[in-house]
Amino acid sequence: MSLLKKSDNSITPNAENLVLAIESGDLARVKYFIAVGVDVNSLPPDESVVPPLGYAIAYGHTDMIKVLLKAGAKVHDFLIAQLPHLPSIVEAAGQEVYDILTLLIKAGIDVNFSLEEGDTLLHKAVEDADTPLVDFLLRVGANVNRYNQYGWTPLMSAVFYVDSDSYQLEIVKSLLENGADIKLEDNSGKSVLAQAKEAGVRKEVVQLLQESI
Repeated sequence: MSLLKKSDNSITPNAENLVLAIESGDLARVKYFIAVGVDVNSLPPDESVVPPLGYAIAYGHTDMIKVLLKAGAKVHDFLIAQLPHLPSIVEAAGQEVYDILTLLIKAGIDVNFSLEEGDTLLHKAVEDADTPLVDFLLRVGANVNRYNQYGWTPLMSAVFYVDSDSYQLEIVKSLLENGADIKLEDNSGKSVLAQAKEAGVRKEVVQLLQESI
């Protein structure tokens, strides 16, 4: 069916139909709307927050993300704030989270952007015990010593939030190897080693921290 069939209201060039095309995975129609001048940063009716790029990210459409970015789509603060949810969203869509993150990083997102409570993507990845994502973020420049509003670094989050012993040791080791500063203190004046001892984490983690002093 031709995109130009007049009886098909979904071909009318506007933000709403651009989003519908993204949701349905119709890359040809997305390209058509862009070609005829639909603003890739416009918001659909009754939608005050999510631009078309947000839908492409949510549906895990890597090819559409590339097309939208090339057409000038901006990575708004709202989209960055949703990135901690990206692994589960993209996994459900059967896509690679790293492909999408790489595209967004190339488009200029700050991997150290402050999220809720001052956390960064690295804090969130650590708390989720997502070791591949932790390693990926470290490779692309995540600040391993960035504080959140409580004065916690990703290393402190690893000590408190990672329940799996094997994942905890692996993440702590990775953070230390990438420059995590064990001497930093939280807002209450406690170092990560003091936190670890107080929390009663496994002795291998405490030993690893002690060896890094």
